[in-house]
Amino acid sequence: MAPRVHRTDSIDYAVVISGEIDMELEKGTEVHLKVGDVLVQRGTVHRWINRGKAPCVMAFALIDAKSAVAGARCSARSDELSGRGKDSKLPARGAASALP
Repeated sequence: MAPRVHRTDSIDYAVVISGEIDMELEKGTEVHLKVGDVLVQRGTVHRWINRGKAPCVMAFALIDAKSAVAGARCSARSDELSGRGKDSKLPARGAASALP
C-alpha cells in the first residue's frame, strides 16, 4: 500500500464539519466531500487528501467490526495495521470461516 493508505476494521461514519477533502480509493477513484457530507464505509482501502487552502474538520464514529473479507480471505495487512500481526499478543480477528 502507498504511504498513508489504510483500511480500518470498523464501520466508519464521517461528517465534514468545515472545509473540503478528497478520499482516494484503492483503484484511484476519488470522492470529494464538503461541509455537511456524510460518509459511511467498512473495510475500504483509502487515504485522505486535503487539496484546499483551509483545514478540513471532520467528526468520526468508528464501530468495531470483523475484518473485511476479499475473495474469502481476511486481510493480513489489516491485522498488521491494527496491531494484530503475527508477533502480536492480541488475538487475531475472526477468520473468513467464522463470518456468518
